[in-house]
Amino acid sequence: MKKNDIPVTFIQEYNFQEAYNVDNLNGTTLQQAVNQIDASSEYYMKYLTHQYVYYPWHRGNILCGVSYQMNEDYTNCVDEVSDDEN
Repeated sequence: MKKNDIPVTFIQEYNFQEAYNVDNLNGTTLQQAVNQIDASSEYYMKYLTHQYVYYPWHRGNILCGVSYQMNEDYTNCVDEVSDDEN
């Protein structure tokens, strides 16, 4: 690509596969990433850094949102989680 005859250079800002140490993206590796976010503060901070523009107060709510897209399932999950952030 060029802008005003000057080449435009793109740099990779984030690599999901490197961040979560997975070879390819599929349901299994996404679940692996969710498990890593749940178990490790390091992976949780990676997730926050690259997925959010604000700091969510509750890790459990994030995990519920990643795991469940249907409102009822999400709400049931949120009702059950015990957050470790507060």
